[in-house]
Amino acid sequence: MTQVTAVLHYLQRHKEGISSLDAYSGKVCDDDGNPIVITRLSDIIYKLRRDGYNLSNMEEKYVNKNGNESRYVRYRLIPDPMEKPNEKTKVHFYK
Repeated sequence: MTQVTAVLHYLQRHKEGISSLDAYSGKVCDDDGNPIVITRLSDIIYKLRRDGYNLSNMEEKYVNKNGNESRYVRYRLIPDPMEKPNEKTKVHFYK
């Protein structure tokens, strides 16, 4: 399983989306349940968008350990409005 496919499956299962920290900390898993560490989530998001997946990015704020306000991006998969609620989201397999 490629990282792109793993992230797509994660987004299909987790409506709250994914951030770079989630991807780097091993929350994304392969088919066997083994964690995958992803260091370049933005590249994977670019490839998914290029392949026609509709993804939103929401900027979220948090206070870091120094007490300063910081920001990060959380990506979410936007379902196709023409898709029936019980219909599975399209899955594109990468080489």
